[in-house]
Amino acid sequence: NLELVENDEARELMEKLNKYIGENLGEDYMLGHSYFMGKNINLEFIKKYKIKPLLEEYFYADEEKLKEILLKWMF
Repeated sequence: NLELVENDEARELMEKLNKYIGENLGEDYMLGHSYFMGKNINLEFIKKYKIKPLLEEYFYADEEKLKEILLKWMF
């Protein structure tokens, strides 16, 4: 569903996050394209209020991986 993401920065973020999530948690946890839809999306808002809480839930048992993913791609 990557081709449905029009915004280049959002597409790149989705790709990187899903690669990391897939390698660490499995494909069932990967983010869907709906988080990244729209050409003129507010990516900072989506990262802070949509994706970050989800990642905190996914990696609640592994604080180091959560820190890594947040520092590397989110902020």
